[in-house]
Amino acid sequence: VDIGSTAIKVVELHQKDGVPTLDTYGELQLGPYNNTDIGQMVTTLPLQKQVEALVDILRESGVTGNRAALSIPYTASFTTTVSLDTADDEEIAKRIPVIARKYVPVSLNEVTLDWFALSQDKEKNTTELLLVAIHNTALERLRSVLEGAGLSIAYSELEPFSTIRSGATQIEKPSAFIDFGGGTTKLYVIERGTVIKAHSIPGGGSALTNIYVKAFGNTFEQAEELKRSS
Repeated sequence: VDIGSTAIKVVELHQKDGVPTLDTYGELQLGPYNNTDIGQMVTTLPLQKQVEALVDILRESGVTGNRAALSIPYTASFTTTVSLDTADDEEIAKRIPVIARKYVPVSLNEVTLDWFALSQDKEKNTTELLLVAIHNTALERLRSVLEGAGLSIAYSELEPFSTIRSGATQIEKPSAFIDFGGGTTKLYVIERGTVIKAHSIPGGGSALTNIYVKAFGNTFEQAEELKRSS
């Protein structure tokens, strides 16, 4: 389940002979649930409206499962790479809260921390790791939406990692993924199938539609249709 700033997307899979197999998928625009046009960014949609939208897309797409993997928006997180002078996992775990205070721009009480090693050199006793901090309020709200729709959360994952796994596992050389969202555009730099850098800038599909509005004098609805058909 992916809840974005303009739409909710769902994909249902099952294991067939050990291979993930697609059952169904669907996308539902959130604008109409906020009395705005399709394609408009929705930043203040009430929780119950988000639940309603998720219930609708689950029904319309024919999803039958009730255990979900939750995609967490990159904008709800902070990521950075850190180099440590140790390769001991227990020592790293002890240092994470102290290290995080240097990089995370909010109180650690407001975030959930996670990390994983990008590379380790046992001989030099060094580790380069990716540190991730996710805002607790955003995480709890997303969980509330899923639970309100009758779904239990099997696990949650920051969206860059699920994005690159769709096509980067066989890429050995450093590569860049560009993800054009409704409200933001994300750039992920990957190496050996792992995110090593991630950046986000304001402006996505909704901003592009507004450019069409200014250029052609259309309504947002007309501009959105023009953009989609171009």
